[in-house]
Amino acid sequence: MILRGKTSRTGRERERQVIELLRASGFRAHPNARAAKPRQTDIVADGHHLHLLVEVKDRKRPVDVGDIDSLRARLGRITPDVIRVIFTTGAIGRGAIRAIESDRTREVLAFDAAEIELLRGGRARLLNLISRKRHELRVNGRAWFRRGLTGDYADMALPRSTIQFVSESTAGGYFCSGTAFVHSAFALDIPDTGWSNAGGEGVRLQLSLSLDTPDDLRDLFGYLHSSFGLSANGAFTIQQSQACWHGAGVRNFIAAVTECSQRYEVAALERVHHSEDLIYFDQLRNGWVSLHARQRVPDFDAEHSAAYLHDTRLNIQLSGMPVDLAPYVDLCRYTGNEWAEFQAISARRTHTLRLKKRIRLMVLGTAVQTYDDRGQDRWIIGLIARNPFYGRKSLPRELEFEEGSLHDLLGMELLLCKVREHLEYGDVVDEYLLEGIETTDTADAQIIRPFGTWNNIVKRVRGASSTRRDARRPMNGAE
Repeated sequence: MILRGKTSRTGRERERQVIELLRASGFRAHPNARAAKPRQTDIVADGHHLHLLVEVKDRKRPVDVGDIDSLRARLGRITPDVIRVIFTTGAIGRGAIRAIESDRTREVLAFDAAEIELLRGGRARLLNLISRKRHELRVNGRAWFRRGLTGDYADMALPRSTIQFVSESTAGGYFCSGTAFVHSAFALDIPDTGWSNAGGEGVRLQLSLSLDTPDDLRDLFGYLHSSFGLSANGAFTIQQSQACWHGAGVRNFIAAVTECSQRYEVAALERVHHSEDLIYFDQLRNGWVSLHARQRVPDFDAEHSAAYLHDTRLNIQLSGMPVDLAPYVDLCRYTGNEWAEFQAISARRTHTLRLKKRIRLMVLGTAVQTYDDRGQDRWIIGLIARNPFYGRKSLPRELEFEEGSLHDLLGMELLLCKVREHLEYGDVVDEYLLEGIETTDTADAQIIRPFGTWNNIVKRVRGASSTRRDARRPMNGAE
């Protein structure tokens, strides 16, 4: 929300600006209220199941301990569910911060000059800041202040991936494949939200987002992880005109988005399209979440050109309507989608298609998952393999289905294939076989999960007598 009008140094003008900000954020604001009588209060506001007693200070002197004590004195005259909020054009002194943190029996939330400027410029949402300040005060016992343009949750610790893609030449969080310009992504797992829904797949929430930079992306994922919990190994694909990158983990995804020039240099691309598609797919509670965006890449010949995101959409699919809608309502508010709604998915979107004859794979690398902190318990859970359908005119008939198409498989040089029975890293097998494809769609992209198996172990990394773990580590899946 951008506050209109000339900036005034009078307290009354500041109060009008704060009232406008509160009302724009969905609060009912009442100036000169008598909630704390006999003392007068600047503003009382209510909305979103919150009651606020607001004081506005227009001064250069920092808020000090005496100001906080005065606020608490007023809180003592009103009901305990009311939150005290102070907006100041100055700073919040260290003594005031210690006073807020040391006595949390009555919540006091403070907004300093830097945060007010973010709110005025539309770079922060008031309700989001209130929620974050309350959370930090209640959970971590600290008075939290938003700093910079990186978002309310940009500093949230995101899960670290336990999957690494290993080939003869490299190992990392993602790998590159030659491609035509396709709109599909690989995943090692696809949660089935339709297992209990005859003929349907539950419900879907679709949100449009205003993201601009990788910092905005990091903030969004920080919020999702804080509110819902992301997995460590969500799948992602980044698609350019001649190459695409497949990987695992939200940290690796953000890093890959940020370092586009390095990706292009390593892939030795002859030309670069002005935009690339970003797809992220992950488990979320009893369903999944997907993000689709476009990144306008820098003009590398221009001196001040920079990348930016646009056309970003978030989809959440669940097996049914959640009993507790509050987290989803908060997400809609956080992203500016207050009028979003769940839509029923009346038809099956997830399909498992089996090949009549298994196809031997030419394996170029493996997806290795580590199950311990020391990096010793490592298992092969997937394969990087030559795509046997690449460059063909059509797919085998059994991979065609009425509700959709796997046509994008014809344009991808490599496959990321899930191994149906895991192998201890270092074991050698006689051959790997592609058995089929599982697929679903997210409204913005098709998610593809090839799956396969192996016949015999010809060499064990721990020797034939090893009994540390059974040679076949089963995968949880529908195959």
